[in-house]
Amino acid sequence: MARALARSDLATDGANLVVNDGRAAFQTVFHMHLHVIPRWNGDRIRLGIGVLRRKPRHPESTAAAIRAGLDRLSTEENQ
Repeated sequence: MARALARSDLATDGANLVVNDGRAAFQTVFHMHLHVIPRWNGDRIRLGIGVLRRKPRHPESTAAAIRAGLDRLSTEENQ
């Protein structure tokens, strides 16, 4: 998923992969899930200091960009 973000129109510089395990780790949905947090150089987001809060911006276009990045990644791997 992180590689797809980099190849998408979002053009991320990196990603944080986060698993919250247990109530003390801010888990609110008690099953395994992985947070993929897109990152850009200079984005000023810090993890580990309180809780990460980011308002979703344009969720439909972001989802479309991620799907396109996944398609590009799949195409690259099949060449």
